[in-house]
Amino acid sequence: MITRGGALVGLSTVVAAPLAAAAQSAAPDASAAPPDAQLRPLGIALERHPYPYPRRMLPLTVQNVDVRMAYLDLAPAGPPAGVALLLHGRNFPAGYWKPVIDAFVGRGWRVIAPDQLGFNASSHAELRYDFPLWADTTAQLLDALGVPHVDLLVGHSIGGIMATTLAARHPSRVRRLLLEDPLGLEDYRVLIPAVTDAFLYEHELHMTADGYRAFLASNYFPHWSEEYEWLVTIRREIALSADYPQWVRVYIQSYQQLHRTPIADTLRELTMPVHLIVGEFDHNAPGKAYAPEAVRGRLGHNAELARALVPTLHAGGLDVLPGVGHCPHLDAFDRFDAIARTFATA
Repeated sequence: MITRGGALVGLSTVVAAPLAAAAQSAAPDASAAPPDAQLRPLGIALERHPYPYPRRMLPLTVQNVDVRMAYLDLAPAGPPAGVALLLHGRNFPAGYWKPVIDAFVGRGWRVIAPDQLGFNASSHAELRYDFPLWADTTAQLLDALGVPHVDLLVGHSIGGIMATTLAARHPSRVRRLLLEDPLGLEDYRVLIPAVTDAFLYEHELHMTADGYRAFLASNYFPHWSEEYEWLVTIRREIALSADYPQWVRVYIQSYQQLHRTPIADTLRELTMPVHLIVGEFDHNAPGKAYAPEAVRGRLGHNAELARALVPTLHAGGLDVLPGVGHCPHLDAFDRFDAIARTFATA
């Protein structure tokens, strides 16, 4: 059930119809999807998923639970130019940063790209997750790697909230902050009714391949292509894993946390240079389908939100990329890289 002002609202009128409409409107081509017979359980920590570079593991104890944080750590090619830290989005493993990693490594940067706890190849322990936890464990990773500060911190999507939280809690460790289509530019708590863990659990547990593909097409990739089908395959193979219910219980916590964590005010408090890269067609607003119909159209105007925010920042900048959605470093890498390179060395 959905709670609105303490009252329970029927799902059939608030959630089911919008979700169905979104799936029908996206209708991406599934012809590239492998047949079910070719799928095998992947493991909830992506045990069989190949990363483009060796995965390393950092042992941590969090809330009295022993966990391991997966990360990539690439040495610079040539004279050192700086250290970059890349924080992934909610539905992406750290390996999706490969084009960014390759470009920065080639320019002399050391690049670190973790999988946050509860995501991807890191432990999926049933902890009490929140953004301070993700920020502080990322700082612990830097400590373990002997990195006192990073010259460039990049956060994409929910990683934008993680990066902003890290910069706010550990400002001496971040020289420059680059946000790629960050979530949290508007206050979802005000516009989108809260949903219960029980509802989210049932919705995610029974997510179909077609439903997930439509979700990606509607929120991330306005021009769906077969090259994104690997994301659907990962989700399908995670769902075949024995611990899939545990994966879902952990996964829904990230929705609950981003729903209640706006970042505009936090960004206004930062003193380091901040730059945003936002796709013109990025209309992602997590939970939009749960909002009243009269409100839904006001959500997810992320380029407009960024344009209004940047003049209020201490040292802010913005590039809006025409024709691009929620994932510029995948959809428009050359444009993304040119902006990132300029900002990193300004």
